[in-house]
Amino acid sequence: MLTLTESRRARTLTLCALYCAQGIPWGFVTVTLLAYVATQGSGLEETAKITALATLPWSFKLVWGVLIDRFGFRPMGRRRPWVLLAQLGVGASALAMFLVDDLSREVETLAWMVFVHNCFVSLQDVASDAMAVDVLLEEERGRVNGMMWASNYLGTAIGGAGMGTVLAHFGVQAAFILEVVVLFGIALFPLLIRERPGDRLFPWSRDEGEEQRELAQGSSLLELLREIGGALRGRAPALGILFAAAASVMVGMMVAVNPYFFTSELGWSQETYSQVSGGGGALAGVFGALAGGFLVDRLGVRAIYSWAGLLIVVLCLGLALSDTLRAS
Repeated sequence: MLTLTESRRARTLTLCALYCAQGIPWGFVTVTLLAYVATQGSGLEETAKITALATLPWSFKLVWGVLIDRFGFRPMGRRRPWVLLAQLGVGASALAMFLVDDLSREVETLAWMVFVHNCFVSLQDVASDAMAVDVLLEEERGRVNGMMWASNYLGTAIGGAGMGTVLAHFGVQAAFILEVVVLFGIALFPLLIRERPGDRLFPWSRDEGEEQRELAQGSSLLELLREIGGALRGRAPALGILFAAAASVMVGMMVAVNPYFFTSELGWSQETYSQVSGGGGALAGVFGALAGGFLVDRLGVRAIYSWAGLLIVVLCLGLALSDTLRAS
């Protein structure tokens, strides 16, 4: 049976599928769902609240990392149980949103359900990254990481443009059904592919050679917290946190404002906004992720980060100054 450590194709496909599964909910919530509630009469305050509760769980990633390192079910693999738990939670929470009768009238309920949904998505992200660190060879990490992020943007395109088109033609319930089917389908990758030889496929399975597998416990919680504190000391980690926070502020503002601005102020339809933002915009992200990994290897992180930041500023200024954005 295939295992991630033995098959380069298996680990590449599995990690890319998991990153695609992260992009689908993000594209669906921040593009399709926000545009939908905006066209149904919700104002900027409502879309901003949904955005805040959608992004807040991503600040829990430090907590998820500690839990994943400290606890687990080693017979099924070091990271795979957490990946499975998170992915199944993503699908189940999307199914719960499908059961709400009228999302346009239950914005408060929707916002908190989006929060729970993204708790599982952020947990899946951390578990998938931990798995990637464990199973990828050092010489393939850069290339596969670029492919993973490209898959994430592809998932955003599916959740944005794809689900937005389904919503426009068949209704919001049909879009939820499609999302649930896709998310549970992606769960088959970590469900049917083991991390290492000797791992159990299911909790009740018994594999040959299980007794030879290392089942040592991880570091204690206190030791993990000390290691994290040591890693965050110094100028470089502080600058990294500052840059990451600044980028997150920009993304959060755009995600909250754009659906309302384009649909209510500029007159775009929900379908048009979903196709442009979640389609062309997400596919541009696929290209950027693949090209970014290549350029960083050639020109260095600092140069690419500086030029990319400058181009983002120029594009935002162009968007603010343009007078040709209104729907015709």
